Amino acid sequence: MPFAIRRHRDWLLSVGDDRALRIWTMDGLQIFEKYGHGARPFALEIFEREKIIFTGGVDEYLCIWRWTGALLVFSIEQPNGKLLCSLGNAHGTDTVTAIEICKNNNSEFRTIGRDGNVKKWRLNFNEEVDKGKSSLELISFSKLNFEWPCEFIKNYRGRSLIA
Repeated sequence: MPFAIRRHRDWLLSVGDDRALRIWTMDGLQIFEKYGHGARPFALEIFEREKIIFTGGVDEYLCIWRWTGALLVFSIEQPNGKLLCSLGNAHGTDTVTAIEICKNNNSEFRTIGRDGNVKKWRLNFNEEVDKGKSSLELISFSKLNFEWPCEFIKNYRGRSLIA
């Protein structure tokens, strides 16, 4: 069962119950499948300019996928040998429920967690991004007065709202 679906040109991207990131043609042909989450991912966003896909889920991980060649931008080797594309526990011990790319600065994005926190991040790219040489910086943190579920409402009169 898909939990998030995004369209990009002639593709549909999805994440769902089986923890897979999938890319489909508009005719329904699956052209990509990759696993990186240890539990259900709920959030999916496309960072078109840098050809990156963000996913976030119940396992508390924010995964960053390189668009071309299905490479992982960040990866951490886990003790059991499973390779996770991960930035670690993006929201402490809670689910990442939504991701939004900041429209005014494409190297920045926000995440919402079930913990009621909104975090703004900056992904710093360099020429060796495909070798995991990028860095991530937490640049702001806000606590909401409500908990999950919450989602970004994008581009409402030039602002991002949370519902």
